Amino acid sequence: MKNFKIVCLIVLFVVLIASALAVVYSKYDSRLLFIEIQAQEQALNQAEVEWGQMQMELTNVCRSKTSRNASR
Repeated sequence: MKNFKIVCLIVLFVVLIASALAVVYSKYDSRLLFIEIQAQEQALNQAEVEWGQMQMELTNVCRSKTSRNASR
């Protein structure tokens, strides 16, 4: 009976350690994912800025073409 209790305690201890390691790994993995999300959001913001600049350039090109055609 005493050996059974010791075995049960050892098993519970191993399960506790495995659970703690799973929590640490999960936290680490979530931090990596958060960093990746931040990088992707920054890339998206940069792409949106570039898109806005291209739209402004296109508007300017269209206006200059329209003014050239009107002056002819």
